Amino acid sequence: MDDLLEEFYDYLLRKRLSENSIKAYISDVKDFKLFIDEEGIDFLKVNTEVIYSFAHKYLINKSTATITRKINTIKKFYKFLLHKNYKIDKAVLLYNAPILKRKTPEFLTEEEIGI
Repeated sequence: MDDLLEEFYDYLLRKRLSENSIKAYISDVKDFKLFIDEEGIDFLKVNTEVIYSFAHKYLINKSTATITRKINTIKKFYKFLLHKNYKIDKAVLLYNAPILKRKTPEFLTEEEIGI
């Protein structure tokens, strides 16, 4: 799988992502690989249950933003594998990451601005 990580890295470079984004993606995939290795799961046998298990065991104390990023990275990696003609469970691509709740901005009143 290390060769695939190198190819994924090159793929991300071609997408013109920043070096920091690429490092984060590779780190996220490595974290997932560590999880599936510990669970004894072949990376080509990953399904939505495996991702669910990863999110609930490995990411339990992480922020919603971190969980969302890691799950979206896994999906991006499996989409890459699909384009490389690997046989994967396509349901992985449909797995929904948690939706980030954005705080509604608070606007200053004219009195607070001093107008």
